[in-house]
Amino acid sequence: MTNHVDERSFSLQSRIDLPRDTAVFITNGATVACSPSIARWMVLTHPAGRNTLDLLKQGRTLEEVLQAATAKFGQEDARAALEEVLAEVLDKGFEAGSPVQPDLTPSPYVTISLNVTNACNLRCITCYRFSGQRDDQEMGDENWFRILQQHSNMGGKVVKIAGGEPLCRGREFVCQAIGQAKTLGMKTLLLSNGTLIDEETAKELGRAGLDRMQISLDGPDPRSNDRIRGKGVFDKVITALERLCRCTAIDLYLAILPVPDLSLDALLTRGREFADQLRDQFGGRVTISVSQGMLEGREVHHDESLPFVLSCRQIQNTMAGPDTTAGHDLWQWEPGRRNLSCGYGRTLGVDPDGSVRACAGGEVVGNAQHEPLDAIIRKLETAALAYTVDQVEGCRECALRYICGGPCRVRPEACPDERKQDVLERLVATNRLRYDRPTDGR
Repeated sequence: MTNHVDERSFSLQSRIDLPRDTAVFITNGATVACSPSIARWMVLTHPAGRNTLDLLKQGRTLEEVLQAATAKFGQEDARAALEEVLAEVLDKGFEAGSPVQPDLTPSPYVTISLNVTNACNLRCITCYRFSGQRDDQEMGDENWFRILQQHSNMGGKVVKIAGGEPLCRGREFVCQAIGQAKTLGMKTLLLSNGTLIDEETAKELGRAGLDRMQISLDGPDPRSNDRIRGKGVFDKVITALERLCRCTAIDLYLAILPVPDLSLDALLTRGREFADQLRDQFGGRVTISVSQGMLEGREVHHDESLPFVLSCRQIQNTMAGPDTTAGHDLWQWEPGRRNLSCGYGRTLGVDPDGSVRACAGGEVVGNAQHEPLDAIIRKLETAALAYTVDQVEGCRECALRYICGGPCRVRPEACPDERKQDVLERLVATNRLRYDRPTDGR
């Protein structure tokens, strides 16, 4: 690690005013200290770290801590352990009264997901929207364009176009929606099954200005994938990726949902080989993203159990890189910022008939066909207050609550000790990446 601190930053007569609510955990030999009041944490890997922390919590000066620790561990270890603690205090701002940044609360003004149709040419067994036939109550084009304008007026920055399969509504409409969003200065993301991407469609999407496209593929080969998504789908998706890479500069993401008994084992055993094939074929143009939970679907059941999540995380780290999970955690777990939510309300979803939901499978909070978007968002903001982690039973007293944000609010589950242990282990991994990553801007 490179979290070195010059001891001259502190006087030997200094005392570190640690927060009174500091909770200390031990995980795999590391010490993790968390303070909800300042929304910060420290990770200590030196064997003498826990003892040094306890001495500092007693209000002793650094000189007194060194003397006591030296008597127990020897001078070299005592100094090393104290240096690590001071480095963490400086880096994380782990002192009583440190300022807390604005809460990471639901932000519906940023992202909106337009589920423009329920029609789909596939019948994937994992589909949580049970897509297939077009909804008789599907809104007309003018309503979708009006919602886009309202989203922009309210400061919206990102637009997701999804379905069903959005291209079943028509390539012309999808490209018009992308074009309007780009004219309004927003980022655009298209979610697709990839089977309707012919050469002309790829070119049109590129000309429209699409920023990112996410295509689903749930197995590393035709046998495992096509049992989930349909015969011939694997080959069609690979062909679509070839066309998109050849004809456009769109950022391409491959979304993978491991399915127990169908593709999970194949991804665990052959995921790395498949990822290497993708990199060889597309030269790094395709980013791999592995889901870490399964919603209730056409022929699958909701599963966010820890064993399943850990398997998915293993696949993600195998296919996309060993630090992928830690990198994501490093991005979302910012010291000093309270994470109050599981994500409820951060992406506003509009269904084909105009129904608005705070997240997939959540309750309807309004209808954009009949109500202004700003009025719906005000209702959502009020509703979201009841979903903050401080309101969730079993979470409000937990020292880790502002890190993990609590369980899914729509499908709440108990939080066993194993989940808390998982958060602690992820904090340790995140800390390693925080200090080991290059510092030259790469």
